[in-house]
Amino acid sequence: MASSVSSRSTKSGWVPSSETACVAGRNIGGMVYVGTPPLLNTYGYRDKCRAYIDPSLSVARSGADKAGEDMPYWPGYSDISPQCRATYLDWLASGRADASYNPGSWFSLRTDPVTCARLPRHSD
Repeated sequence: MASSVSSRSTKSGWVPSSETACVAGRNIGGMVYVGTPPLLNTYGYRDKCRAYIDPSLSVARSGADKAGEDMPYWPGYSDISPQCRATYLDWLASGRADASYNPGSWFSLRTDPVTCARLPRHSD
């Protein structure tokens, strides 16, 4: 199931806290990067920005991997399965506070140090 980029903006990139992104039918809030992930290097390893939520990728109808057991080590949104994408989007849509999810599994999706070093800084 592909999805829209943002319910308030057609631009790709940072969605501030004052806006809400809609991906795969889920309102996931702001403070996320949405769109086609930019290339970070030309060396051939981990060249896509892990933190970008690419709305062109398939997403399962629902996510069931709340423990993150099917997540690879140091995952990127583009690298995870449609089921894991659904779980991650469900967690974002829940307000990111649902204790039944293990957000540690998504740590690199939210705080990729390479991404943080190369993408524009934001105040929120």
